[in-house]
Amino acid sequence: MNKGTEELIARKGNSVTGSYYLAKCENCEEFFTSESMSGGEPLYSGDYSQCYCPKCGTDDSEISDYGNDAAEAWNVQQKYIDALIAALEQAQQRIYELENDEVRQHLANAEHQLYMAELAKYNLRTSRRAQFRKRLAAEKRIAELEIQNAVSDASIIELKAQYETVRSASQLSVKLPAHKYRECVNGLLEEAIAYAGTQQLRERISSRLANFVQPDHPHTRYAGGTVEGSD
Repeated sequence: MNKGTEELIARKGNSVTGSYYLAKCENCEEFFTSESMSGGEPLYSGDYSQCYCPKCGTDDSEISDYGNDAAEAWNVQQKYIDALIAALEQAQQRIYELENDEVRQHLANAEHQLYMAELAKYNLRTSRRAQFRKRLAAEKRIAELEIQNAVSDASIIELKAQYETVRSASQLSVKLPAHKYRECVNGLLEEAIAYAGTQQLRERISSRLANFVQPDHPHTRYAGGTVEGSD
């Protein structure tokens, strides 16, 4: 705001009212209403102290009263001045509002950009976490498959060993004399008839069979691979 505008705004509401008069300071040549002068306090003598110019401080000996006609003209002029000041204040208020709107818009844009930046960082962190979890899941699955492969290899080796054991055992033969063979068969038949449908059947058959043949063990085998029954 320039100096001329400030001086104009300072004259707002400077009409001559009541018993006051239009005054002029002969020292600074400023016009003003006597209401704006300083001093003029009542004294004990019944008189009043000196008044002073509100601009330069000159006492009232240098201040003139311009009379009622000049005061009326001053008031008419003051109305226009007050209207002009009101329009100026409205314009300044509007400029202030527009500037504030622009500032608020800049702030809103900055906040939006900050939000988008934070959102991008959040999405990046979330994506990295998801990739990390996928990598862990893949590594876990690979480890499980490796364990399964190891177990499968061990199972294959075990199955081969069992196959070799069965194949070796299948090469053995047990030979019984004819009368022992008949006695074994007859005994097994008796046990089957006597204990059919009971839980003792397996044990009874095993017990009767043990009288004629024993389970195969490597340390009991003959070098030829056969076990001969006793006479």
